Amino acid sequence: MHVDAQPKVVRLPNSCTAQAMCMDFFGELLSIDMTPLAQHFIFDFNTLRFIKPSGVTALANVTELLIKSGCTVQYRINEAEHYNSKNPLCFLDDCGFFERYLNKKVHSCSSCRGTTLPLKSVLHASYNGWIDSEVLPWLDGRLSINTAVQLPEFKVCLDEIFNNIRDHSGREIGNVFMQHYPNLNIVEIAISDFGIGIPHNVRKVHDAISDMDAITAAIIEGFSTKSSPRNRGSGLDTLIQNVAMNNGGDVTIYSYQGCLKCSNELGSMAARPSEIPFYPGTLINIKLRTDTIRSLEDAAGEDFIW
Repeated sequence: MHVDAQPKVVRLPNSCTAQAMCMDFFGELLSIDMTPLAQHFIFDFNTLRFIKPSGVTALANVTELLIKSGCTVQYRINEAEHYNSKNPLCFLDDCGFFERYLNKKVHSCSSCRGTTLPLKSVLHASYNGWIDSEVLPWLDGRLSINTAVQLPEFKVCLDEIFNNIRDHSGREIGNVFMQHYPNLNIVEIAISDFGIGIPHNVRKVHDAISDMDAITAAIIEGFSTKSSPRNRGSGLDTLIQNVAMNNGGDVTIYSYQGCLKCSNELGSMAARPSEIPFYPGTLINIKLRTDTIRSLEDAAGEDFIW
């Protein structure tokens, strides 16, 4: 494939979510086989007006994918603007995004907000300590509960996601970002990797299946590719049952050309499938309701498969 030697300027979506980036951002960066479409990219942040946790994680994900592929990634930002907490650039600055990729803050006064857990690239070898030392204490403080006691299987769900980043995506690292919306009674958690994805693994069992159907198959109770005996696992079905059905939140899964949103509607779990142009890897976005917190059910079950 011919790759343009000139820098390629790509504007961020006005509303930066994983869904919007699938529609009109990733396709400007990568072919469907994840080959970069240029050697030098410039991300234009001046079009950004709003960003969600899934957008933060996906942006980190694709930046690292391009760098790992040997590309140069630069950011076009307006550093002259004064700090404004409502500005999405300042939000990203407070999240630690620019400090990670530019080795400096855009504004010297930026600092982590109490409603967020900073963007983190978590190595499999250290994820357990990170959950215990950072995630659970942050949730305790935000929700005024003892997460380990009142949501004991929530940690198990996170354990399994990180186990499967290694076992099924071919990667040792996952990007994570969390935000609390106290006025909406929601904690949103976005976890992503840029590995081989859910559809690839499901096709080990069902070879002639679309990306969307592969994700749908992956959430069925009892489904497993049985690719790793190491996983203790609860499974995507258990995660969805607990978050969407029992808690009243929702779980959205993006992987390649498939997207599946699972939510509780009228007392029964409803999955809303939709085809998307392209998500490089897999992203799981969890919306946990804080006003209906209840202990999750027993998390024993089938493995996650991605």
